[in-house]
Amino acid sequence: MDGLKTGHTDAAKYCLAASAARDDMRLVSVVLGANSADARATHSQALLNYGFRFFESHQVYEAGQELIKKRAWYGDKKEVSLGIKEDITITIPRGRYNDLKPFMQVASKLEAPISKYQSVGKVIINLDDTAYAEVDLIALEDIAEGSIFQKISDYVMSYFE
Repeated sequence: MDGLKTGHTDAAKYCLAASAARDDMRLVSVVLGANSADARATHSQALLNYGFRFFESHQVYEAGQELIKKRAWYGDKKEVSLGIKEDITITIPRGRYNDLKPFMQVASKLEAPISKYQSVGKVIINLDDTAYAEVDLIALEDIAEGSIFQKISDYVMSYFE
């Protein structure tokens, strides 16, 4: 344990908020309304032990990692690299990592200019029917407007998409 706050009042009884880290996982336990100082410590320890035993944390994606390339219309480049601004780390039931279902929700048509770090969609990490993470999908590079010839070419090509 590396952090805690205790308290006691007649109305709230004995309370404890605690945090603990083990390996790459941090957990927080909150116990309210315990009958004694020993009971609040015992309940908090049980919650943390349960969490460390039955759950695990995984870094799913790294900040700046290219997750997908998408067509960039009317720009000086044909494609834009998309990723995330911050790491995605999630805590899930132990042994369920291979059941994670990542989903990229991207705007249907990306048109230049596109700025680096501009949000263009969402990255959603699902486990069963629950979204465990949802973060902005961003452009990892700038895409400037293309030349008049690139714009005309893309205009014509858009009819065939």
